[in-house]
Amino acid sequence: MHLTAEQLKRLGAGIRRFKNTQIHTIDLSRANCVVDDSLVQQLQSHTTLVELNLSNSHITNQAIHHLILFTRLTSLNLANTAVDDECVDALLTMQQLKLLVLSNTEIATTTIEEIRPRMINTRIVYLR
Repeated sequence: MHLTAEQLKRLGAGIRRFKNTQIHTIDLSRANCVVDDSLVQQLQSHTTLVELNLSNSHITNQAIHHLILFTRLTSLNLANTAVDDECVDALLTMQQLKLLVLSNTEIATTTIEEIRPRMINTRIVYLR
């Protein structure tokens, strides 16, 4: 199952579109439902997605493996989620990212220090 823009709006997602009506941005940080791995999997039809905000959600490392399919994604906010060091290999494949927010996640500070040089074109925001 794939979520349409209308379904996402009913869930409380903020949506921004390109002029051609394809979805550019999805903000699920204030959704009025539980945002988890299965919901992220249902976003896969939105291949033009450029910005995704999953902060304050119930996603796990599994969701990150669904996100690697979004090859146009340049901004990803995972703040205040349960992702940890196990998702780093998947994140490293997302070299197109310009902004990656990992504040208040379970990713270790030492891991962040290790990935920064491997994602030189990505601004990584990491606050504890």
